[in-house]
Amino acid sequence: LVAVCIFAHCQSANAWPSDMDKAKDKPKDVATTIKDAKAQKDAKKKCAKDCGTAYDPICAHDPANPNMKPRTFGTQCAMDVVNCEMGT
Repeated sequence: LVAVCIFAHCQSANAWPSDMDKAKDKPKDVATTIKDAKAQKDAKKKCAKDCGTAYDPICAHDPANPNMKPRTFGTQCAMDVVNCEMGT
């Protein structure tokens, strides 16, 4: 029983070649995530505009997605900014 436990512990502690392949992929994932975050930040800057303080609520939903709940925006301008940021 002790030998089985030691073997199991050693097997989980060692880095096998298949584990090393996964480690090589991680920097690409991090780089992609950082690139996507920068793109989103740039999109927000590009879409930002002053919508004023007027309050004329507008409710919107996506008829193609029945799981999406309706969302209320303070103005049409605010909804346009969100749509621009999301790329829709």
